[in-house]
Amino acid sequence: MSQHELLIHPLVLRTLEVLEVREVTPRMRRVRLGGPELRRFRRDGLDLAGFTAPGFDDHVKLIFAPGADLAAALPRQLADGIEWTDAPERECRDYTPRALDLDEGWMDLDVVLHGDGPAATWAAHAAPGEQVALVGPKSSMVLPAGTTGVLLVGDETALPAIGRYFDERPLPVPAHALVVIEDPAARQELALREGDSVRFVRQDPADGEALLDAVRARVAELGGIAALGARPFVWAAGESRALLPLRRWATRENALPRTQLAITGYWTVGADEGDAEGTGAATPPSPVAWFAVRAALELGVLDALRERPARAEDLAAQVGADARQLAVLLDVLQEQGLVEDGALTARGRELVDDEHAREQLEGLDAERLVALAELPQALRGGGTAWRRRNGRSFAETLRGTPAWEEEVAEEAGSLRYLQHGLLRALDSLPGASSPQGRLALVGRGAPVVADMLGDRAALTTGPAEAVVSVLELHLLEDEEAVAHLRELRAVAPEALVVAAARPDALGGSAAARALLDVAVTGAAPRDGRAVELLARRAGWGGVGTSELGWGMCAFRLLPA
Repeated sequence: MSQHELLIHPLVLRTLEVLEVREVTPRMRRVRLGGPELRRFRRDGLDLAGFTAPGFDDHVKLIFAPGADLAAALPRQLADGIEWTDAPERECRDYTPRALDLDEGWMDLDVVLHGDGPAATWAAHAAPGEQVALVGPKSSMVLPAGTTGVLLVGDETALPAIGRYFDERPLPVPAHALVVIEDPAARQELALREGDSVRFVRQDPADGEALLDAVRARVAELGGIAALGARPFVWAAGESRALLPLRRWATRENALPRTQLAITGYWTVGADEGDAEGTGAATPPSPVAWFAVRAALELGVLDALRERPARAEDLAAQVGADARQLAVLLDVLQEQGLVEDGALTARGRELVDDEHAREQLEGLDAERLVALAELPQALRGGGTAWRRRNGRSFAETLRGTPAWEEEVAEEAGSLRYLQHGLLRALDSLPGASSPQGRLALVGRGAPVVADMLGDRAALTTGPAEAVVSVLELHLLEDEEAVAHLRELRAVAPEALVVAAARPDALGGSAAARALLDVAVTGAAPRDGRAVELLARRAGWGGVGTSELGWGMCAFRLLPA
């Protein structure tokens, strides 16, 4: 979950027109977009909000379908959000508005031209009169009050955000920038004021250790991190893996809290070469390699080698493993480029330091994947794959594993981006405007909704006019779901159940994600009909459905 205060915006699909194209540098092209859909407009019977992007690092998502029908790749617009439908041909890229004037009706996007991804190709050939589809921004970061100085770090892809920061000055404090460039032609003039500074450094933007050295030198030049005052703010963007050493420097060496940091991977080497937003260190491709790296993480092998190189015999004693067997495991790690001569490689350090990549190997998502081994027996009627592997249901396992409960709580944080539709659904409930305690909240996502509602609701199981179950139903097997819905009847005569009704197709294969749900709970994400069947078994009457976006729905349960 983000550690920053966010302004949440309604997600609107817009079609804009290219107004003007010009070169900022030989390596970057500025495309000016405009059109009536920058303002409030109406489409398909829906009144949709005007464009807004108040944050210097806001981003919009451009939508492409190279060689295919763009209309089929567009998301479906809802009253308060969007629904990403299955569209294998769809490709999306995120870009920061470099400047905008909504009164005059235009927005500028700066696009780095190296690489052959869809956005770079589009920008290289864009001409006035052409149309482009985009969504967002979904939120804007609110910079923390009391900040005493700002350090901005990035490569060419971060220049639009850095340039916009200096143009708009969201904080009245000195700001210092370090920009890594591959070519002197990428230099840009920035709107510096007295007390500001910028340094352009020519080096490989994907070299994380070189980036960290450059940051250290830059901070030393300023007089140390203390020169930024008691509450410095560090913002950085660029190649995902290159930022990992910088994150470690900020959090471990300088003990900066997450509220004073914003470090974001914009792209990953090998993914359009600077065109796509990054997703962290890649996981091993083969099943054997995946399990080998997973075992090394669970044993603590890679973390031990992160501290110091070691021979197999010494490492085995350190982690409590058989030395001969561990040597074979190390051979696989060496084949994967994670270990060499008893020491971690740069790729190995990236994996150890990247918490998102580690979650794919040792977190809750990895446990879901491992449960698939029991899927054949489960499909023959032997319970769920998860229960067969773990001896308990998924929900029961979560209750006994605090680290996994925390992962689920972090996932629930994404509800904030759906708050416009969710608050509309909540406002329709009896008791929504009553004093505290009249609207009861339950479920693992209840704290997120409690923050939205303030004193209009309480995390309680006591009697209320209406009860809201948040992100609980999709974690339950059918019989557990029926029992949960019965419990809601004991709390209030009406209920709202917020749950996933279908996989969000933007995050990968919807069918594959649905199969994981089948392995874990025995049920794919439940649509309105499936929820109604469970609700009637629990003694409820009809069920109304409100789509929130991203596959999430609010199901209104009425008395029988």
